[in-house]
This record gives sequence, C-alpha cells and structure tokens, in this order.
Amino acid sequence: MANKTSARSILIASYLEAEHVDRIRAVDKQVVVHYDPKLLRPPRYPADHNGHPTTRTQDEELKWQALLNKAEILFDFDHTHLTDLPDLAPNIKWIQATSAGIGQMVKRLEYDKRMPETIFTTASGIHSQPLAEFCLMSMLMYSRGLTRMLEMQAQKHWERYAGTDLVGKTVVIIGMGNIGQRVTEIAKVFGMKVIGIKRTVSDIDLTGMQADQIVPTTKIKDV
Repeated sequence: MANKTSARSILIASYLEAEHVDRIRAVDKQVVVHYDPKLLRPPRYPADHNGHPTTRTQDEELKWQALLNKAEILFDFDHTHLTDLPDLAPNIKWIQATSAGIGQMVKRLEYDKRMPETIFTTASGIHSQPLAEFCLMSMLMYSRGLTRMLEMQAQKHWERYAGTDLVGKTVVIIGMGNIGQRVTEIAKVFGMKVIGIKRTVSDIDLTGMQADQIVPTTKIKDV
C-alpha cells in the first residue's frame, strides 16, 4: 500500500490578488492554501503587502490564530503578530517574504534563534524593473526640467528653455545587486557612464556587468 503524503498547509498572511492565490493552489495538489482577505489588512494600493492598519473582531482573531497554529508555510510575515509569531506558529517550516531586505528584521525579532528550523526566503529580484524605471524617471525629470514645466503650466505662462541630455552623463549607483544592475542596463541604453559602488570588489565576477567601473565603498569619496 502506497504511503500518502500529508497535505502541506500554506497560510497567506498578506493581501494577494485572487489570480496569484490560484497560481499557488495550482502548484501542487498536496498543498492546502488558506487565504481569507477578511482576516487581513486591506491594501492601500496595488501590491501593498503591509496593508492599512485594522483590528480583527474576537472571533476573527481566534480563527486567524488557529490558522497560524497549523500552518507549515507562511506567505509573507504576519505583521499583526511579529513579536509572538514563533509562539503562535510553532509548525512553520518556511516563510516566503514579499520584499528583499528581511535580514535585519529577522535578527531584530530573533527569528533566527527562536525559529531555528524555519527557512526564510526573500523576493529579491522581482522589484528590479519597477525601481529601475523609477530611477530613470527621476533622472529624466531632472534633466528635462519637469518641475519647471509644471510651474509654467500652473501659471499658464510658457517660456522657451533648454533641458539637458542623459547621454554622456555619469551616474553613480550604490549597490550593484539586481536593482543596481538593472539600472545600469537602462542607463547604458541612454549612453550614460556608470560607476557602481560595492562593499567589496575583489571577489566579484565582472563578466556580464555593464558598469564602466566598479569601486569599493571604502573609495567612494574618490569617485
């Protein structure tokens, strides 16, 4: 008689669009996905995983804590129970974060000590494109004088002026992770010179990096 693998319990701890919840459910029939938007903080904008602060009713809180107690996998941190999460979720084996920088929080809350058998994974890389586009927007706003145009628009008074090009300009990027490298790629398309700043440069492979120069943080003042 074949052994049956017990279903894994996944609890989604922050608001997630229905289409993405369905994608998680479709991964494996051996997982049970628990998702109840009524128990979660409502989003303030698309992709908001922290949500607007809210208070559960007593019954809702009891239901939520029951879900935490049997969950083995947590999608995102439970921001309503950050300090007592290890006590409320004793069976958690894996927490998948929705952001990249979680190391400091994990150490501050001592999850690494209080949840030693739990694996923590980040969402590193998925924000590189939108943040790189935000950087490009900021550079174009500055070089093309957007604030000046908006002021003239508000005053209904237009004067000719000359903006500047990005081509030939130098951009310094502090941190050459996924986001920094994507900013580099876009900046190079605009003909910019890129200087990347990293903590250490002796042990990195420059193959594939499009930056014109990589400088350690100890020499940032020399740039």
